[in-house]
Amino acid sequence: MYLKHQIKIIVLSLFLVWIVEVSVYADVFALRQNEDCLFDLPQEWNEVETEVALAALDLTVSAIESNYQSISTLIVSYSLEMKTAIDKNLVSHLAGESAAFSEDPYRVINATVDIVSDNRNDKIYRDVRYVKDCFEYDGNVIELDVAPASGVKSVGTPENYTVLEEDENLLTGIKEYPGYPDVPLNQIVRVESPEYAKFAGYPDSLNPYDSYNMIFWASLDHILRTLSGKNGVERQQNLWNNVRVYEATDRDGVKWFRYQQILNNKDELNILWNENSGFLPVFKIVRTEAQTVKDVQQVRWKNVDDVYVPVETYYALYRKNGVISQFRKMIADRIEVNKPIDQEKFSLKALEPAKRQLLVDNIQKKIYRFENESPVFLANMNTEYKEKLTHMISKKRLAIMIVGFAIICAGLYMRYHSKKKKRCESVE
Repeated sequence: MYLKHQIKIIVLSLFLVWIVEVSVYADVFALRQNEDCLFDLPQEWNEVETEVALAALDLTVSAIESNYQSISTLIVSYSLEMKTAIDKNLVSHLAGESAAFSEDPYRVINATVDIVSDNRNDKIYRDVRYVKDCFEYDGNVIELDVAPASGVKSVGTPENYTVLEEDENLLTGIKEYPGYPDVPLNQIVRVESPEYAKFAGYPDSLNPYDSYNMIFWASLDHILRTLSGKNGVERQQNLWNNVRVYEATDRDGVKWFRYQQILNNKDELNILWNENSGFLPVFKIVRTEAQTVKDVQQVRWKNVDDVYVPVETYYALYRKNGVISQFRKMIADRIEVNKPIDQEKFSLKALEPAKRQLLVDNIQKKIYRFENESPVFLANMNTEYKEKLTHMISKKRLAIMIVGFAIICAGLYMRYHSKKKKRCESVE
């Protein structure tokens, strides 16, 4: 498979040599000051003709598919940094009334992310542990407490998606259930259908923080099919009217390709891939019609045993004024490719649930409680659970009403005796 990939590269290179009129016109692709980049991108690009454009797209689509097929198992550990711009008013009470903000502060979270993936059996384990949480503004830092157990663990299989995390909304009702355990950080185990995982942004083995549908290179296969006419002539013509493909060579002699598309909302999409990354996509940028940047995604790949693995990923979402509103960066600390993996890593036990912790199975509509690492049935969610919960809530409301009535009576009693005492003092 790897040999076939190399042959494609050689064939494309020879094809480019024999094309006489490759360039339709030259294009300059330069980044702005606020558009950070992991690569030294070429600036001068030449548009290529249809045949070369299709060959270049086929090259990267084939590289993506070949790379995935070459991965049987993958174990990766990342350091994660996330920044989100927040309103000044949310931090002002922590910074002090006298604090002046020259710009909106950022909520900064640092975490570790462990990924264990069994691609052959479509299983993946992810463990996100938060290690730092703070606000940053104008060079100042306000540290926030991070509980030792805070984070999210999850396991995805063809049968279900199971996650251990804090869920205040779910626990709001369950806390009233008889025998509710005190769980640190309100963490709960939840079992969902495999379809739910897609909406929850379940990670892809080569993109640890997003689902495959959110990966910027996921659409290239569909794009190639459309441009090749496999999705109909009308769609083919409409897409070609808004697409250009360019080639360039950087200062180190590395071959680059760039796919450019004008989207329906007039935004300009650019996706780049190069020879050093095995022609896997490395850079994506979306700009408005006025050439204001909207978002940037980047991947730096490393060849490990003839498999390319992302060792650094970067994502930035921009506001209209060019300021970054969301930022995420991940750097790999450990990579193991195609090593044996214990299948227990994809079981419920891998989430390490605490004793007496609750498990809510939204597939079976049942609630369990862990006893000695095994979940024991507690209640049905739709019948017994609902009836007992309603009964418990009614009893609690009655108790609150009784206590409230007692407090009101006590207040009236004290007020009556206070007035009586004042009248006695005035008589004296």
